[in-house]
Amino acid sequence: MDAVRRRGRHARRRAQRRHVRVRLPEQAERRAAGPGADLWSWAVTVLEMYAGERTWPSGTVAPFVLDAIVRGRRQCRVPLPPAVTELLQACFALDPDDRPRSAGEAAAALHVPGLTPPERPSVLAVPRSRALGESGGWDDPRRYLHFAYEAAGRDPGEALAHWPRRGGGFSAQVLADLRAFQEASAVLRDAPATAQNVEVLARIEVHESRIRQALGDADGAIAHLESAAGLLDTGSAGHRTLRPWTLHWLAIALRRGNRLPEAISASDAAIAGADDLPDADEAARLRGSALLSKANTMNSAGAAAAETAVPLRAALTELRSSGDRRGQARVLAAMAAQREQEGDEAGATALWDEADALLAGPGAAGEEEPGDQGVQVVRALMAMNRAALATRMEAQLLHAERAVELLAPLVERHGRYDLSTELASACMKAGYAHEHLGRPQEALSAYRRGRKLYERVVLRDGRTDLADELSECLEFESTLTFELHGAEQALEPVGVAVDRWRRLVDLEGMEQWGRQLIRARVRLAVTLEDAGRPGALDVLDEAARDVAALGEDRTPQLIRQDAMIHRERGVVHRRAGDLQAAYDECREALLLADGAGPEPAVERVLILETLSAILSEAGHADEALHALATATGESERLASAGERDPAWLAASHRRLASLLLETGRLEESAEEAGTASALYAEVIAGRPDLRFDALRCAYLAGAALHMLGRVEQAADAYRQARGFGGDLRDDDLAMRRLTSNPAAARRYRERTAGLEVGEPDAAMLLRVLEGQIGDLDALLALRPDELDGRLAEIGTSMRNAGELGRGGLTQEASRLLEPLLGTTLWLSRTFRRDDVAVLAGELGLRLGVTSLHAQRDAPALRGFRSAVRSLGELADRPGGDAYRERWFDAHLGLATCLTVLGDHEGADEVGRTLDRQVRRWAPESVQYWRQRLSKTLEGLRG
Repeated sequence: MDAVRRRGRHARRRAQRRHVRVRLPEQAERRAAGPGADLWSWAVTVLEMYAGERTWPSGTVAPFVLDAIVRGRRQCRVPLPPAVTELLQACFALDPDDRPRSAGEAAAALHVPGLTPPERPSVLAVPRSRALGESGGWDDPRRYLHFAYEAAGRDPGEALAHWPRRGGGFSAQVLADLRAFQEASAVLRDAPATAQNVEVLARIEVHESRIRQALGDADGAIAHLESAAGLLDTGSAGHRTLRPWTLHWLAIALRRGNRLPEAISASDAAIAGADDLPDADEAARLRGSALLSKANTMNSAGAAAAETAVPLRAALTELRSSGDRRGQARVLAAMAAQREQEGDEAGATALWDEADALLAGPGAAGEEEPGDQGVQVVRALMAMNRAALATRMEAQLLHAERAVELLAPLVERHGRYDLSTELASACMKAGYAHEHLGRPQEALSAYRRGRKLYERVVLRDGRTDLADELSECLEFESTLTFELHGAEQALEPVGVAVDRWRRLVDLEGMEQWGRQLIRARVRLAVTLEDAGRPGALDVLDEAARDVAALGEDRTPQLIRQDAMIHRERGVVHRRAGDLQAAYDECREALLLADGAGPEPAVERVLILETLSAILSEAGHADEALHALATATGESERLASAGERDPAWLAASHRRLASLLLETGRLEESAEEAGTASALYAEVIAGRPDLRFDALRCAYLAGAALHMLGRVEQAADAYRQARGFGGDLRDDDLAMRRLTSNPAAARRYRERTAGLEVGEPDAAMLLRVLEGQIGDLDALLALRPDELDGRLAEIGTSMRNAGELGRGGLTQEASRLLEPLLGTTLWLSRTFRRDDVAVLAGELGLRLGVTSLHAQRDAPALRGFRSAVRSLGELADRPGGDAYRERWFDAHLGLATCLTVLGDHEGADEVGRTLDRQVRRWAPESVQYWRQRLSKTLEGLRG
């Protein structure tokens, strides 16, 4: 009995092994197998019968065996008749919808006795199309080859040698179809120029244009459609029916090629030509479609909404009369997009919902089933459009995920790989929204899914036009991997990307894939540096050699890539402490970026920001500020051009405000921080990821205003900071970046010095803010009888700052004195007591001297000028003798500071003011003060 069971198991295994050999494309790609699978399996059996044996390991390889037989590279034991060859090729179509629908249809094609064969399909009928996105397919070229050879009086069997091969990736199949259409066109042009032949030739031109469009050749697509329209311009009835549609397709291609005036003319011609169509519904459908295309072109040309609304309303009327629900949905979507741009969110939502309801309801697919793939594609593309137009991240995420939900089954279960690009783009939009809504894990998953889809279409299907999208997706993925899991884990996908692009370069050359390899190498260098691993400079050197290998093809994009290589070298040198080498690399990067063209570029902004950081660390504050201000100006231009969003611009102003505050330029810092805070306030409701940066910005504004003595405004700014950070979480990525960036962490510690705080977390930051708000509120509520106690506290803090300065910590002492002076200035304005004004004068002098030693020029100037003002009010009134000596000291300090800064004219003017006042108040001391001033300034001027 056991032996029987064993023999049974062995028999089942042998049967399973035999069964596995006849795998179908649907099975290989894990798609559901339908009726078309039976025709494929039957064709494999027939081919095996003619070949006499099975010499291929899997049924999916059978089409290549058949192709080798047709081309004479392989022999059959029994010759294959042409009709059988044609039928087998049809059965081996990768798309099951392109195979015969039943065994009866296959038998009819072979003219089996006892069956009535159908007429040969006419190319003038509407055949099944190869799928390509939505409304972008083309017919099977085999029937056109057959027609062309027959029309030219040649044996249709010869056409078999030109049938497109089924296999390879998307681009291989598309190019095979293109070659087949080109052969059909060449043969048909030698045939008699009958009306039917001319019409078929025009149809071939239309299909070639669609293939060119799929390959990214916009000019080629336009040329084919122009040729088709010219062929049909004969006045014959059949040609008048097809020509208006051809003009409509030409208008769309011209718009995509940015030839807008020509596109509008073509649309107008299509609208006029619709009158020649015999069917009223078809004529209305064409007019509606052409009016929609015209409206879209007008919108691209910058026409006012009121102008584009006219053709849109007319289009909707025509399409409603024709019963074209898909067309109506497209018009409603265009109207909704217009409302979105006008800021009418409620009106836009109503139109979007109406469009979706049209597609979701019965009859939306016309003659097809209500849930057919075409309808799903239109709904998905509408969702993508809504995601792109959404002003709030929640809305962008909702619509992007809806697009993913609609497209994923088509791609992953039904094999609609032509939609992989749209699905990848939807994943990217969803990932971007997740990331900016503070959901990094979900964002990482979406980016990873998008990257895999882009890899498929770029690497397998040869869509080189999408290589930049793949590189960008990989960068987003590696950035989030780094921030969530550390640089070590981020190195893996980046290293894989470098290896992938390098292999492609080895196979197909630098011209094809060099830019992607360079981009991946730069990313690898950045990740190595972030991980603290050696080798970043070596990788950048390899990237520079790749740039050189591209030869004389110095496009602006390649020049900017070269500039970024130098910029990253500067970052590496800066982190290693070699500021001179870092500066040299960034200067070279800036020269290259400037040479790429006058238009603003993100690369130039990044280079200027890095250069500013290097100059700041080297002690060149003015040059650092100039570089960063220039970067902010570039960001303004990018935002005005719509190339960067308000959050990018806000970050640029925030960085400038931070450096201005660090260098003591308080007025400018408060202004920049206010600009940035206003930008953050506009967008933060839909961007939780900006909470921490917005909090920091408002805190900057509060600190600057406090140091300026504007206590009421400072308290308001701190409250705004508290509002920005109310929902801040400990896993906030921006807060993580602060702790991982040494320079940023250092600045944070400096600004929170004395507040007894540790590493930032959400609760601690809010405690700091509450403390600052509480201190300022207490100051604002200070009663006159409490003033002496507050002045004593300030005096103690001033002495502590003096101890720090005498201990060599002049930077820290200077920063501690700034808010003390701000508080005292507010007190002197509020209470108008002499002792408060004296304290303000002394604090100003102390800040001036300390900051001058710390090489903080702006606080030094502000301190001495504040001392001059505070003490001058006391010295200029009767009985002010006690304050004049210190007032003279303040003038001497101010003249000294101006001389150090190279403002000799300003210093001389201060000296003249000092001389006048000494002669007025203490004429006996004129010579003394003149000698002191002269000796001090001459020593500095050398």
